[in-house]
Amino acid sequence: MYVILGATGHTGTIVANELLSKKKKVRVVGRDNQRLAAFTSRGAEAFTANVTDEKALSRAFTGAEAVYALMPPDLTNDNYRGYQSLVSGAIAKALENAGVKHAVTLSSFGNEIEPDQGAKCAASAGRIFHGKYLAAGGSHPELWKNDQPSGRGP
Repeated sequence: MYVILGATGHTGTIVANELLSKKKKVRVVGRDNQRLAAFTSRGAEAFTANVTDEKALSRAFTGAEAVYALMPPDLTNDNYRGYQSLVSGAIAKALENAGVKHAVTLSSFGNEIEPDQGAKCAASAGRIFHGKYLAAGGSHPELWKNDQPSGRGP
């Protein structure tokens, strides 16, 4: 099974739709269960969680062959770097807690500069989902294995 964080966003939608079109078992994770209905109608399992909730993410990731872990920005947060650390820490611990062997991590920060970059990374992620850990865009060492990303986005 593949778990997709931010499934209703620009890149998560691409990854989830690609996997569902290939008849893969998919668990979509988002904050609003109603927005996940477009995927559940196609056979995906919905899981409502916040990316800062390590325990919920650990449950969402349990049983996953691979996880697409988007780190969404919160530009309205007064402590932006603190928020990034909280999110990346929760995702990293949840990946470890659930024993996930493969993950693609993506920061959507900077997508406003080159709007198609996130979609390019997501399309690439759909093709290389069987890699180990892949940091695509952004720089979040908390999500790397052995202090090194095994690859980078296009």
